[in-house]
Amino acid sequence: MNNKNCVIRFIVQLFLFLLSGFISVCAETLEPANYRMEHVAGVWQGGYLDGPAKGALFHGTNIAKDKEGNIYVMDGTRIRIISNGRVWTLAGNGIRGFKEGRADGAMFNIGGRGYNYCNIGIDSRNNIYIPDGYNSRIRKIFKKNDGTWWVETYAGGGMEILKPGSTGRAKKIAISNPVSLAVDSFDNVWTEGFSCIYKISPSGEIVCYKNTAGNVVNMQADKIGNVYLLVRENWSSHYWKVTQDGMIERIAGLTEKEVNQIRKEKIPLPVDGPALAATFHSHSTLAVTSDGKIIYGGNGDEYVLRRIKDGKSMTLFKEGWKEEKKDRRNGWFIGGPILTDDEKTIYLLGNNPPEFLRFRRIAAEE
Repeated sequence: MNNKNCVIRFIVQLFLFLLSGFISVCAETLEPANYRMEHVAGVWQGGYLDGPAKGALFHGTNIAKDKEGNIYVMDGTRIRIISNGRVWTLAGNGIRGFKEGRADGAMFNIGGRGYNYCNIGIDSRNNIYIPDGYNSRIRKIFKKNDGTWWVETYAGGGMEILKPGSTGRAKKIAISNPVSLAVDSFDNVWTEGFSCIYKISPSGEIVCYKNTAGNVVNMQADKIGNVYLLVRENWSSHYWKVTQDGMIERIAGLTEKEVNQIRKEKIPLPVDGPALAATFHSHSTLAVTSDGKIIYGGNGDEYVLRRIKDGKSMTLFKEGWKEEKKDRRNGWFIGGPILTDDEKTIYLLGNNPPEFLRFRRIAAEE
């Protein structure tokens, strides 16, 4: 009788354990219900128009936020600012080319390899850095003492090609079509080109760390000195972490070689679960919390928002928000993350035109 009771007790405990796990999984699945979505800027129309943010016209591909809460928008040949509910142009005259000097007359030729959402970086003094891809330079936008904004070359434009492990002066080296950039907590500017992950110190010294990750399409930095890379192959994407001394480590996602091997074995591809065994399909954007503990990824053929936390991947949103479906045009779903902050508010950008024209913000409910 005692043995029978033990068996019954074991079965009951096992059932409760499995049930609690099921409930936990269901609770996580319902997590998106605890977020709200807000419209930040832009309308369903292309063009160029400053003024009230929700009526402004732009074609943004990335944003950054300074410590005062101003949002800087990468908009083709211009850099725009969203501040106090309004949009105004900071730099660029709308013509592709190369011109330095006063910001309102400066010219950029931003763009590069496919699937890139050219980053914006901001240092502790609110200097702005952008990868000017077709000009093969990193440009710096800064405010002079008289209050005017100016543009100058910060790195690139030279003839010297660095090899992994070598150093030089930032303005003397050649940088090949940079599209990804991040500014870390020490005001170092990070970018990529040739076979290098570059780190540029505030004094203008540049070092090349060997790029063992692959085709970097996006970068972001946390507030404790680490930089995160998003690498995109033909089908799969994976996430990497770079430390101050250039140590590169993959932290999430299967490589295309690993994906192809799984396909050969004719078994289902893993989606969520352990981050290093998860499949990320054609991601193009990422956002990292200030402590580096959470990465949000997305904006690819998945049309989802994914979260990497504690070594695990989880899909937060699928097929957009119910209230947005009536406005779905040309494949609008959820878009990808382009910025997050200490409160874990996530800024999103649509995946297909004309969704580049509007920014959303999602935030946890109180």
